[in-house]
Amino acid sequence: MMNSPTWLADSSKHVSFHLDDDPIKMVDVGAAGAPPPHQKCLAAVSHYLGFDPDQRLPQSGNLFGFRKHTTLGYAITASDAGEVTFNLTENPECSSVLRPDMEETGRYSIGGFFKVIGKKSVPAITLNRALAQADISAVDWLKLDTQGTDLDILQSLSAEQLAQVLVVDVEPGVSAFYANENRLSEIHEYMLSHGFWLADLNQQRFPRMSVATKNSVQLTAEQLNSLGQNPFALELQYFRTIESLRSRPTTTRDCYVFWLLAMANGHRSYAIEIASAGVAHGLSKPLGEELIRISLEESQRIVAAGQETPIERILRLVTPPVLTKLVRRIVGPRNS
Repeated sequence: MMNSPTWLADSSKHVSFHLDDDPIKMVDVGAAGAPPPHQKCLAAVSHYLGFDPDQRLPQSGNLFGFRKHTTLGYAITASDAGEVTFNLTENPECSSVLRPDMEETGRYSIGGFFKVIGKKSVPAITLNRALAQADISAVDWLKLDTQGTDLDILQSLSAEQLAQVLVVDVEPGVSAFYANENRLSEIHEYMLSHGFWLADLNQQRFPRMSVATKNSVQLTAEQLNSLGQNPFALELQYFRTIESLRSRPTTTRDCYVFWLLAMANGHRSYAIEIASAGVAHGLSKPLGEELIRISLEESQRIVAAGQETPIERILRLVTPPVLTKLVRRIVGPRNS
């Protein structure tokens, strides 16, 4: 596997099957810009299916080198609607089938991003139907960034499809920035009650300062960034629990893919947990032990190399958070 991380190349030597026959299935609902960066290191053994009806910020080709890469201009909805009205906002990444609450978003410096500059009718489809049309019977990694409807889409998935998902990424706001938006607490409770645990949490932070105040004080971008930021939205990642994994049919391929997803996202402790538990689900004991060894070696390599390069530290200190997010999406993780 050309340009694959060491842990992926090393582990592939010890498996008795090939992911070419059953690649990792990654589905991205709200795919403007670029795929999530941690998918980059697994792109060569993955199929990617993305959806986003706002084509003003399209993915420029197959950036990461997926074995198969498809993006479609559908709005994913919880029920069959045929088509829906899509609110086009100043920033394409804020567009949604829901109407932005300008009063609530206007309390933050980026409130202008949510200004609706147009509306268009777009084709709509449920995720169940979209997966069936794409001939995907099981999603391994599901990312939802739908600007307010993540939970609705999760709840619309069939029990059979949801049971197969290993990793879910969602991006709720800390407040209701859209009319009838799914709330953070509701999403979290749903995930915990359906066999997942919270594996990672990143904050999108912007100053709690209204656009009107920012304009009246006439702050420069540098001055605004120096004032500090406040939580605006959360990037939450959920992994299926080992107990939940045991409650459903699980193959050797599933265990190995689950280990790969944990490694790709930097959850090496859980990768060891998966490798250990996987022996009861078809992984040979030697393979389980090998995956544990590789997990530990990767951890030692990262510690030896240092967690943050000088240039990354400089960027973290001086780069506005919205630009940091864009760079992170395009460049991807260091271990890719």
